[in-house]
Formats: sequence, C-alpha cells, structure tokens
Amino acid sequence: MPSEDFITGFYIEKSFNETAVWIYINKIYFFYKGNHVDKLIALFGKYEKTLKIIVTSIFYILVASFGAMLTDVNSQWYNSLVLPKIQPQGFVFMLVWSFIYLLLLTISIILILNGDLSKKLRNMLIVNGLLNVLWSYAFFNRQNPVASFVILIVLIILNYYIYSDIYKVKLLLSYLYIIYLAWLVFALLLNYSILFLN
Repeated sequence: MPSEDFITGFYIEKSFNETAVWIYINKIYFFYKGNHVDKLIALFGKYEKTLKIIVTSIFYILVASFGAMLTDVNSQWYNSLVLPKIQPQGFVFMLVWSFIYLLLLTISIILILNGDLSKKLRNMLIVNGLLNVLWSYAFFNRQNPVASFVILIVLIILNYYIYSDIYKVKLLLSYLYIIYLAWLVFALLLNYSILFLN
C-alpha cells in the first residue's frame, strides 16, 4: 500500500493520482461557490448573542461556586476573630452574594442583548469575578485580612470604572450596579474593622 502525504489539505498519493486531486479541488471549489462558508458565518452570527449569554452564565456560576468553596465561616481561625457588631451572619452573606451574582448576570445579559457589552467592559467584568474569588482565597484560606483589604480597594476602583462604562450606555443598569458598589464598600468597612479589632 503506498504511503500518503497531506499537502495543504489535499490527499495526494505518491503515484500522483490526478483524478483524486481534481475531485478534491472541485469539492473545495463548490464548497466556496455554494456560499457554505458565508452560511456558517451567518449561522454563528445568528446565535452569537445566545452563545455569549451561555458563556457568561457559566462564568458567573463558576465564580460563585469557587467563591463558596473557598469561604469557610466555620473555621477555627474565623471563629477566633473579634468581629464587628455590624458583621452579618454567615447565611446572610450567602443570600447577599447569590443576589449580587444574579444581579451581575442580569446586567451582563441585558448589555449583551442590546449590543452594549464592549470588549473593555467584558474584560473588566471578568477581572471583577476573578478578584472576588481571590478575595475569598486571601481572607479565608490564606487567613490574610491585609491582602483581602487591598483586593477590596482594587475591586472598588475597578467597579467604579465598570459603573462609569455602564452609565454611558444604560442609565437604569448603572443605578442597579450601585447596589453592588455599595456592598463592596460595606465589605471594605467590615474588612477594615476586622483588621482594627484583631
């Protein structure tokens, strides 16, 4: 049986079977002539927003899941801390963060549907999610309130820019985003109180 080479997508035997080559050329020609490539591009464009929504949903589910996995309010270290009087109970954090991630997902979906989610805004939202996970890791796993305090400052600065970008395209969504900003400021206050008391 003769050996085979693959040259630019064409299957050519060493014996140089011209008929086989011609068949492959014609298949490629009619593929392009039949506008199949355009149809594939159009198909992707048709479902582009749906795919973006699915990917965005998966992203927020992963962020929320990893954040929950890294959060341990029952650890010996956490229970040994002197907590401020305004510190909510553990289940309150769970409820608030569930609402926050649902809010962020809703805002992102609306931006996608209206074609207002720019690459810059998308990237900032991704970094925001990753920093939230990093905060849980720094505070609960590394038991480092100083590092988590710094992360919160970065988060607030980042989310101010996110808020500003959303404000430019959707005023109502920017008002909703203030809820998340307010929660971050409250979290910063709690983090600072823990540093001060311990």
